[in-house]
Amino acid sequence: EYLIDGEVCRRDASSGAIVWSTNLGDTRVSDVDLDGTDDVVLAGQFDNFSNWTAPKPDGPTGSLAWPVDAGSGGVANAVAVDSSGDVIVGGVAGASNRLLAKLDGMTGTTLWQTPVEVVIVNGGG
Repeated sequence: EYLIDGEVCRRDASSGAIVWSTNLGDTRVSDVDLDGTDDVVLAGQFDNFSNWTAPKPDGPTGSLAWPVDAGSGGVANAVAVDSSGDVIVGGVAGASNRLLAKLDGMTGTTLWQTPVEVVIVNGGG
């Protein structure tokens, strides 16, 4: 888990100079992925740690292509971009509702979301 002081930035690969910087407010980032056009997709807690979401800063400019509020309370723990550019987000929404969601990679619209049942098996011995 990475604690970011409200900011995500992109650096030039050769010089290390900051290309852009975007302020996200109070932010705790759990996971990061890039889509096929080098746009950044983040998972974590945002908005003063009250919402879990997957914002997508645009790769070239850093402007938010879609700040998605995927749930109230909780934290998005993982994010991945699939081969079609859509975004899969997994985490806990609310007090203890584990869920998996698929977001449209262009608009951030929720395509589907489903609760995930977690089964803990105690290895006896």
